[in-house]
Amino acid sequence: MIGQKIKQLRLEMGISQEKLIHGLFDRTYLSQIERGLKVPPRETLEKLAERLGIPVHELTEYSETTERISTMLSSARETKNLATIREAWETALKVQSIEQMGECVLAWASIAAEQDATSVDLLDAINHVLMLMSNTAGPESSLVLQILMIRANTYYYLGMFDQAVWAYRSLEIRHPPDELLGRVKVSLGSSLMALMRYEEALQQFSEALIVVDITDLTRARAHQGVGGCSRYLRLWEQAIQHLEKACVLFAGLEEEYRYVLTRHSLGILLLDKFEFDKARTIFAEVQTFYIAHEMSLHLAELYEEMARIEFYKKNYQRGNTWCNRGLKLLDGLNGPLAGRLFLWKCWSFYITGKTALAEDAWQAARSLLNAQLKMTIDTLDPNMTEETKKMFHDMI
Repeated sequence: MIGQKIKQLRLEMGISQEKLIHGLFDRTYLSQIERGLKVPPRETLEKLAERLGIPVHELTEYSETTERISTMLSSARETKNLATIREAWETALKVQSIEQMGECVLAWASIAAEQDATSVDLLDAINHVLMLMSNTAGPESSLVLQILMIRANTYYYLGMFDQAVWAYRSLEIRHPPDELLGRVKVSLGSSLMALMRYEEALQQFSEALIVVDITDLTRARAHQGVGGCSRYLRLWEQAIQHLEKACVLFAGLEEEYRYVLTRHSLGILLLDKFEFDKARTIFAEVQTFYIAHEMSLHLAELYEEMARIEFYKKNYQRGNTWCNRGLKLLDGLNGPLAGRLFLWKCWSFYITGKTALAEDAWQAARSLLNAQLKMTIDTLDPNMTEETKKMFHDMI
């Protein structure tokens, strides 16, 4: 890391490697120091400090601090401790150890995603690192591409889907390696799906499948995405085919979480075709997993499907109960899903003649969905009649 500091100071002075080491040693040696391939002895640091116009203790203290940051990072990765990551980040920020700042945000993003603790603070840190890196001369590194990816992912996790689409597209045009390109396309497809832009999303997932050098995990996610989009585009056979491929891949990779999510999607397809018993069997399986792992959002999504079963069977009161359970789990989070649950409540109240309650549910859905209201109505239920769609559209 001392090499990074030397390079940073050299660039700030606007001098070349040759000029800095003229008469001292070979340029190749300095290049190796700056790239972290050689650790210079104190005698060399003294000579470089003199040329850079700084006291030697600035370089030695910097070296000690970066060693401490490395220790904190190792500890945080092992213990999954976000407080330690933040401390490492703040220390790296103080000494402007740019590469370590990058390593900090990568570790921070990874741990935060695992703990469902992604925050705006993380996004600010990522953008700060990227700003500093953009001012550093030299070709775009693998570290920069990784940080650009986690920035896009962070937008996604924060529900900022338009910004996520922009960030993934910005990364895509940089022509990253195939392995990363495949992940970019899958994640871009997921962001477009969240915005209900299903045809665009399907194109991204399909393009991911033809990228040559991608991992089996990325391939499975792409099949999962194709399946999900195909369902909304009423391409049921294609949806089932790709979801089944995703299940096989996830099972082989022992990716239980993704496997369960894909099974959930298969259950939804069976429900679309009124295969209630098969759908219930799958839903019972995934419900057990969601409850055991305290996955409230996915459980709320499942409860929407349970409400749909009761709705199809004209058990409107039971369907309304499932909607209420889902809304309680959300507790103000995920406006689009809450909006769909309120649409189901509105529909059931309308059918049962409870006009005032239907109006209350409608207003709640409208405030939550805003510009996405019409699209949500059109994709709420593939079995919704045109007459019912017209009723909702007239209410808009």
